[in-house]
Amino acid sequence: MGRQVNFYILQADREELQTMLQKRGNVAFLPWISTTATIRPVPTLADANWISRNIDIASVVLKYVQSQSHWLVDEARSPVIKFSPGGLSGSEIIRGRFHFELGFYDADGYWVTKSPEFVQWADRILRWVCRHYVKESHGLAYIGPYADKGVKDGVYRLRII
Repeated sequence: MGRQVNFYILQADREELQTMLQKRGNVAFLPWISTTATIRPVPTLADANWISRNIDIASVVLKYVQSQSHWLVDEARSPVIKFSPGGLSGSEIIRGRFHFELGFYDADGYWVTKSPEFVQWADRILRWVCRHYVKESHGLAYIGPYADKGVKDGVYRLRII
């Protein structure tokens, strides 16, 4: 079980998200894959698929994909927010999202809840999107300010899926 917020953003909106996250401090941007059993932060949100608090990096669990010879973040067991930026296809803005899991079932089948500090931090980030972006007409996602201006100016349209 998890929480998520869907959004439509352009590059300028992503840069604004990065600035907001960095101003809050204690944030690390993490890549989709790692070639080693230790994950290393990347410099920008544009290079990231995961967001973590710096103090949680050591708790990020990686699982090895032998057929591809790399490591992936185990989202269920790790204190991370998944960042799917969406994108552009021609003049259509494709929906992205932030998503995080509240906990996971351990090997014995018991529910393990993630730390309250992580959940509060992640919830604050999702709420920031809801407070600073415009809710799209179907109510399923939010639109970043630059994406919203592009839609209103007729430059872009939203891909509603």
